[in-house]
Amino acid sequence: MSHARLSSVSSSGTYLNDCLQAQHHYLCLEIEDPDKKTLCRMAMSYDQFVRILTDTSSVTVTLERYRDREGNLVVEAVKKPESVQDRMVDRMGEVHESLSNRIKDLRKDIYEALNDGKAGKKTLEQLLHNAKVIEEHFESNSAFIVQQASEEIKTMQECAKSQLAMFLTERGVQNVDVAPLLQQSNKLLPASDIKPVKEVYELKQRIEKPIDDMTALEVSDAITAELKRLQRLVKLYEEDRAPLFACGASASKGAVEIRYISYQGSTRVDLAEAKDYLKFLRTVTDLSHFKRHFEFKRV
Repeated sequence: MSHARLSSVSSSGTYLNDCLQAQHHYLCLEIEDPDKKTLCRMAMSYDQFVRILTDTSSVTVTLERYRDREGNLVVEAVKKPESVQDRMVDRMGEVHESLSNRIKDLRKDIYEALNDGKAGKKTLEQLLHNAKVIEEHFESNSAFIVQQASEEIKTMQECAKSQLAMFLTERGVQNVDVAPLLQQSNKLLPASDIKPVKEVYELKQRIEKPIDDMTALEVSDAITAELKRLQRLVKLYEEDRAPLFACGASASKGAVEIRYISYQGSTRVDLAEAKDYLKFLRTVTDLSHFKRHFEFKRV
């Protein structure tokens, strides 16, 4: 005859599917065939076990080991759960993306207006309007964000409650209600029917300005971006001879200050030369081809 065995397991911390934190106390259901060979060993948190008993829908569990088609025992790989921050960003979804896109566009609009030097009243009014929309959406979504966080906390509390109860039981402490220790006051939480401000907002299509038309600020920012891109390849070099460290560029009175290694200071370059250097940097794909501004024109 086949057999099933339900047992309680204590560990230093085991990650199970659909559990937000490592489980120190959980249940295992082991199924044996008539030859007393293990077919599968299913692990589940106490919350999952209760849902199996009380809910007719599918419940996520973890197969600590099971037999594959060839009859070999296989261990299911369990992915470590995402952080609360990652889950919050995922749950915010389009709300977060839309607001982020608006902020990016506002920053770029201000940046372009600053470099064009032609920002009139109409442009400033539009920038102010965009800033007000962002402010209104941010304020409207604050309660929704708190609600999302409270739901995450509630889920973690329920898990911690069952873990603490089992810990006390194993230590011989009986008839202790741990719920009040973790209970949240509903008065402190937002209503559950809060709806976020949702909109479909796509980034504006922008035409990249030719290097020859760039201002000193735009050239310095572009050089910084290229140097940072190349600096990420420094790990392929020996650290003591890496050509870039905390590098960057800045605009200064119509010229550009370029810094390759932070503690070695910066070098002032006129705007025309800085533009030529930027064009060169955009062609470099290998750090071994990198040259500083006074080297790249040498044959």
